[in-house]
Amino acid sequence: MLLIIYIGLTHNAERLVRRIQRAKIELDELRAQYTTLQADFMKSGKQSELSKRVAPLGLTDSQTPPRKLVVKPDEY
Repeated sequence: MLLIIYIGLTHNAERLVRRIQRAKIELDELRAQYTTLQADFMKSGKQSELSKRVAPLGLTDSQTPPRKLVVKPDEY
């Protein structure tokens, strides 16, 4: 009887170890995918990348710096 219980517990433990190993591998793959997606997202937000994407629409970067508008309190 003890031998059957021992075999059953050993089988259960081995199955649990295999399941844990599968979960670790899946976690590593998901972590790598997350890192890749995050890097792509950060790259796509750069001004140079945005300029490339909006160029076909006819939009370009302004060559003049922005001007500051000053409104006097009595003109409000």
